[in-house]
Amino acid sequence: MLDPRRLSLLRELSRRGTMQAVGSATGYTTSGISHQIGVLEREAGTKLIEPDGRGVRLTPAGRRLVEHAEVILGDLAAAEADLHGTGQPSGTVRITGFTSSITFLLVPLIEELQRKRTQVEVLISEGEPPESVGRLRDDEVELALVYDYTLNPRFRSQQNSLLIGTEPVHLVLPVDLADRLGLNRPTITADDLVPLADENWVTSSRSTDDDELVSRLCGIAGFAPRIRHRVDSSSVIARMVADGFGLSVMPRIARPPRSSGVVYPEIVAPEVRRRIFALTRPGTINWPPLELVRSRLEARCRALGLT
Repeated sequence: MLDPRRLSLLRELSRRGTMQAVGSATGYTTSGISHQIGVLEREAGTKLIEPDGRGVRLTPAGRRLVEHAEVILGDLAAAEADLHGTGQPSGTVRITGFTSSITFLLVPLIEELQRKRTQVEVLISEGEPPESVGRLRDDEVELALVYDYTLNPRFRSQQNSLLIGTEPVHLVLPVDLADRLGLNRPTITADDLVPLADENWVTSSRSTDDDELVSRLCGIAGFAPRIRHRVDSSSVIARMVADGFGLSVMPRIARPPRSSGVVYPEIVAPEVRRRIFALTRPGTINWPPLELVRSRLEARCRALGLT
């Protein structure tokens, strides 16, 4: 029978790449890890790793076993959580999420849990989707809030990935420019971007998603955007747009509550929406504290009209 502790070491090796890195994360020596993997190979009846230069890599059988290990170790974690999950949900849920999800989803969630005096504690860390996926993979968090855009999708709803909300995406442009081009109205299309071919653009500095979105939108309009500035603040971006530094795009909840000198027409053709996903590790979704958190995040999205 395959030993879960050895399966866990193989999974760590697939994630971290070297036995030295696995040792730093688990406390094992590299010789101890090599011995445990050797025993696991005898249990499995096949080679799981092979030499790769000065290091090692997983064989095809090793990669397949890691896929099974994710499910097995997740089921064991869920079973343990279920045995300790009688009565009211109780425990600590670590969540990582992007900036606007923290402001509009996670902070209100913590306030609600405290107001209702639940026994569930939520700890927050900030991160863009690539960072958050990495933290989830490395077991640093139980839940990751991530996003993508319908024009450049990265995620999909499945067992460990739940779509909890979507929202419109808006063009951000100065009032005077919008008035001059007739774009100061509720909605616009990609064709309306054609007169903007010579304008500069301002995007987020935290990830490449906004760059890709702007590039695809402008590509539909027939030109390549000149992205000149990258800034890690929607308020600063709105101010820069108002001051004539360039144009931008923003999802609805990311728009700063107070901004003057700019307008936000919604992009409707093609329909552009930001999709918000809650990612969890395999086998953990039925853990009562995590189940409570996900259900309240879904409810919060509905309350905000993120449907």
